[in-house]
Amino acid sequence: MEEPLLSAPAASSLEGIPSTLAASSPISLLYEFDEKDSLENVAARSNGHLLLTATHQANLYSFDPQQQDKSHPWLLKMFSNATSTLGIVEAAPNRLHKQLTIRKITDIPEAKALNGMTTIKRSPNLVLIADSSLGAIWSVDIERGSYSIVIEHKLFTGASEFPLGINGIATYDDKIYFTNSAQRLYGGIQINERGGATAAPEIIAHPLPDMEAWDDIAMDWEGNGWIATHAHAVTHVTVGGRQRSFTACSDCAELAMQRPTALVFGRNSQQARRPLYVVTSGGNAPGQIFALDTRLI
Repeated sequence: MEEPLLSAPAASSLEGIPSTLAASSPISLLYEFDEKDSLENVAARSNGHLLLTATHQANLYSFDPQQQDKSHPWLLKMFSNATSTLGIVEAAPNRLHKQLTIRKITDIPEAKALNGMTTIKRSPNLVLIADSSLGAIWSVDIERGSYSIVIEHKLFTGASEFPLGINGIATYDDKIYFTNSAQRLYGGIQINERGGATAAPEIIAHPLPDMEAWDDIAMDWEGNGWIATHAHAVTHVTVGGRQRSFTACSDCAELAMQRPTALVFGRNSQQARRPLYVVTSGGNAPGQIFALDTRLI
C-alpha cells in the first residue's frame, strides 16, 4: 500500500494553463511540487505509473499521469542514511509491474558520484551506472551484489571548473549512449553483453550555443535520443546528429520547464509514439512533471 505524500505539496492548477500552450507546444504541465521538492530521475512502470527520485531528500515517489484530478504523488520510500536519490531504471521487462519491494543490493565505496543508470538487454541481472566525478561506467550484478568498472574514457571526465562529467546513459541495441555535462556532448559506444566497450566512443552531437548542458537521455524506437536540456528544453537528436529542441511555452515564463533533469517514455499506451514524460529539478523554482506528446512532432 502506498502512503500519501507527507509534505502535501500544492498541486498545479491545470485550469490556469493558457489556451495557447497546446497550440504552441506539444508539452503540457502535469504537476508542480512545492518549493522544497527537486526531481532528479524517472522510470515508467507497465501500469503507466511513474517512479520519481529526488535530490532534496532521499525519497522515492509514485505518480499516475493519467489521473484526471492530477492529485499529488505518493511517497513510496524515505531512505535512511542518505541525502538524495538519483538514478533509477527497470532492470528487466515488467519487473516494475510487480508489487514493489525495496532492498539494498550493495555499497560501492570506490564510487565518487553515481548518477544515470541503464540496462543491458542481453544481461538482465546487470545494470550500468555512470559515475559523473570518476569519469567511468560501473556494472553492478543486482543478484550477487558484485560490481566493477567496465568503461573509462576521457570523454566521460568532467572539468576542474565543472566536475560533472558523464551524466545520462541509455542503451539501444548493442550501444550505450551518454551525455557529458562538462564537455557538452552526446556520444555513443559499442558494448558487449557485459557492458564492456568493443570500440572507441564517438561524439554524435554538441548542444547548441544557447543551451547550458545536457542531462539524462531516453531512447526512442528508432534509436534517436531525447535529452533533458538545461535550462528549459528537451532536445531530440537523430542517429545522424541532427537536433531539434522543444520548450513548454516560449512566451509564458511561468510555465517554462525549470532545469529538466530526466525523461522517460510512457508504458501504458499501445501507440507506437508514446508520451514522453519529463521531470525537472526546478532550479530556484519547484520541481515539475511534464508530458511531451510525440505524436505532434
